[in-house]
Amino acid sequence: MALLIASRMLLKLVALALQRHFDSLGVHGTVEETETPFVYRMRYALPESAPLVSIVIPTKDHVETLDACVMSIAQKATYANYEIVLVENNSEDPDTFAYYETLPERVASVSGGKGIARVVYWPGEFNYSQIINFGVEHAKGDYLLLLNNDTEVISPDFIEEMMGYLQRPDAGVVGGQTLFCRPSGTARWHFGRCARCTCPCQPGLLGKARGLSCARRAAG
Repeated sequence: MALLIASRMLLKLVALALQRHFDSLGVHGTVEETETPFVYRMRYALPESAPLVSIVIPTKDHVETLDACVMSIAQKATYANYEIVLVENNSEDPDTFAYYETLPERVASVSGGKGIARVVYWPGEFNYSQIINFGVEHAKGDYLLLLNNDTEVISPDFIEEMMGYLQRPDAGVVGGQTLFCRPSGTARWHFGRCARCTCPCQPGLLGKARGLSCARRAAG
């Protein structure tokens, strides 16, 4: 019993030493213990007023897949100020455009007012990079989160996690971890990427995504 108490005290003292070290460096946040002894995590402080985060999602038809993505954000995301910007890319199914008509009201309702949604229409042929850039041009947020339309949220605080790391002055690009589901039902991890505009991610998204990016918008 005495050894257990001493170990717990040592864990607390190490956490306190790390906290004081970060404080002395002017790094704002809280050192937290993890389930693994002597492995700690730094939860970086976020701005007091939640900056707008623009979630840019390129899409074409496949409404059921898109809706699973969008509604997982609206239902689960705990961040208090975000917009979902769908970049429509040459859809052909009339149901897709009918879906767009109801989307803003649904997202506002399901998210409890934390999020809004809108659609912008890419006028050209398919070019993934240009479509993303087009969405970014129409985004209003201070932070950009680039997301594929076939992903679903697992961790409700995925936005906060990514933004926390972007409070570091040395964070230019951060990566997200995505769980890729094979048809067999097995899964593997995929490490996405995140750029500064400029956000890092913890495991937080489920799907067939090629990657995940989040960034702080660059000045100028």
